[in-house]
Amino acid sequence: MTDTTGKAPLARMSDGALVLKVWEQPGGQNGKPFLTTSVERTYRDRETGEYRTSHSLTRGQLLKLPALAMEASNFIRDWEAERRKEGRQQDGAERPQGGLAAQRDQAMANAKAPEPVRQTSPDMSPEH
Repeated sequence: MTDTTGKAPLARMSDGALVLKVWEQPGGQNGKPFLTTSVERTYRDRETGEYRTSHSLTRGQLLKLPALAMEASNFIRDWEAERRKEGRQQDGAERPQGGLAAQRDQAMANAKAPEPVRQTSPDMSPEH
């Protein structure tokens, strides 16, 4: 199924009559595409027998919504991660990730272990 622009959703999650769709939008900040979601329920018109959609939900359908929302959120997270990965590959190099924690981890990975310190006390010196 397509929206009014003729584009199909990137993803469709459903639980019974409840349907959540994920749509790609052409450009947000900096002209980069982003994703939005829509929620609807399907029903069959008693008079015509045709399937229709509505945006009003019953209590039971509302209880199903959090699971679908989590599934959609995971899909969007993965999609965004893939776009970031593609962007880094187009730049020709991996960008440094993280902040101070990443710098600390890199420094720790490159650090050498300190040499053990040998201490001798006067009491432990060999007798002559």
